[in-house]
Amino acid sequence: SHADLLICGGGHGTVAKSMLAGVPMVVVPGGGDQWEIANRVVRQGSAQLIRPLTGDALAAAVREVLGSPSYREAAIRAGAGMAD
Repeated sequence: SHADLLICGGGHGTVAKSMLAGVPMVVVPGGGDQWEIANRVVRQGSAQLIRPLTGDALAAAVREVLGSPSYREAAIRAGAGMAD
Protein backbone atom coordinates (compact mmCIF):
# COMPACT_ATOMS: atom_id res chain seq x y z
CA SER A 1 0.00 0.00 0.00
CA HIS A 2 3.06 2.28 -0.08
CA ALA A 3 3.25 2.11 -3.87
CA ASP A 4 1.43 4.25 -6.40
CA LEU A 5 1.89 1.67 -9.16
CA LEU A 6 3.20 -1.87 -9.70
CA ILE A 7 4.94 -2.99 -12.88
CA CYS A 8 4.90 -6.78 -13.10
CA GLY A 9 4.67 -9.81 -15.36
CA GLY A 10 1.15 -10.70 -14.29
CA GLY A 11 1.73 -13.71 -12.07
CA HIS A 12 -1.22 -14.68 -9.88
CA GLY A 13 0.43 -14.00 -6.50
CA THR A 14 1.82 -10.61 -7.44
CA VAL A 15 -1.43 -9.45 -9.02
CA ALA A 16 -3.46 -10.66 -6.02
CA LYS A 17 -1.20 -8.81 -3.55
CA SER A 18 -1.36 -5.65 -5.64
CA MET A 19 -5.14 -5.73 -5.81
CA LEU A 20 -5.50 -6.46 -2.09
CA ALA A 21 -3.36 -3.37 -1.46
CA GLY A 22 -5.42 -1.30 -3.92
CA VAL A 23 -2.40 -0.63 -6.14
CA PRO A 24 -2.98 -0.33 -9.92
CA MET A 25 -0.64 -2.07 -12.35
CA VAL A 26 1.17 -2.00 -15.64
CA VAL A 27 1.39 -5.64 -16.68
CA VAL A 28 3.95 -7.08 -19.11
CA PRO A 29 2.92 -10.73 -19.47
CA GLY A 30 5.57 -13.25 -20.36
CA GLY A 31 3.72 -16.48 -20.95
CA GLY A 32 1.49 -19.14 -19.51
CA ASP A 33 -1.38 -17.89 -17.37
CA GLN A 34 0.11 -14.39 -17.21
CA TRP A 35 -1.74 -13.44 -20.41
CA GLU A 36 -5.13 -14.48 -19.06
CA ILE A 37 -4.53 -12.76 -15.71
CA ALA A 38 -3.28 -9.60 -17.44
CA ASN A 39 -6.33 -9.48 -19.70
CA ARG A 40 -8.63 -9.93 -16.71
CA VAL A 41 -7.15 -7.04 -14.72
CA VAL A 42 -7.24 -4.85 -17.83
CA ARG A 43 -10.94 -5.67 -18.37
CA GLN A 44 -11.55 -5.06 -14.67
CA GLY A 45 -9.99 -1.60 -15.06
CA SER A 46 -7.06 -1.74 -12.66
CA ALA A 47 -4.21 -2.20 -15.16
CA GLN A 48 -2.68 -1.42 -18.53
CA LEU A 49 -1.10 -4.24 -20.54
CA ILE A 50 2.07 -3.70 -22.58
CA ARG A 51 3.32 -6.02 -25.30
CA PRO A 52 5.77 -5.67 -26.89
CA LEU A 53 7.70 -3.94 -24.15
CA THR A 54 9.45 -0.76 -25.21
CA GLY A 55 10.62 2.19 -23.16
CA ASP A 56 8.10 4.47 -24.83
CA ALA A 57 5.21 2.05 -24.29
CA LEU A 58 6.15 1.58 -20.64
CA ALA A 59 6.44 5.32 -20.02
CA ALA A 60 3.07 5.95 -21.70
CA ALA A 61 1.33 3.23 -19.68
CA VAL A 62 2.82 4.48 -16.41
CA ARG A 63 1.66 8.03 -17.21
CA GLU A 64 -1.82 6.76 -18.07
CA VAL A 65 -2.24 4.69 -14.91
CA LEU A 66 -0.81 7.34 -12.58
CA GLY A 67 -2.74 10.12 -14.30
CA SER A 68 -6.18 8.52 -14.12
CA PRO A 69 -7.74 7.87 -10.70
CA SER A 70 -10.01 5.22 -12.23
CA TYR A 71 -7.20 2.63 -12.18
CA ARG A 72 -6.61 2.99 -8.43
CA GLU A 73 -10.37 3.06 -7.78
CA ALA A 74 -10.79 -0.18 -9.74
CA ALA A 75 -7.90 -1.81 -7.88
CA ILE A 76 -9.40 -0.78 -4.53
CA ARG A 77 -12.81 -2.19 -5.53
CA ALA A 78 -11.25 -5.44 -6.70
CA GLY A 79 -9.21 -5.77 -3.53
CA ALA A 80 -12.25 -5.16 -1.36
CA GLY A 81 -14.11 -7.87 -3.27
CA MET A 82 -11.24 -10.31 -2.76
CA ALA A 83 -11.05 -9.58 0.97
CA ASP A 84 -14.75 -10.36 1.53
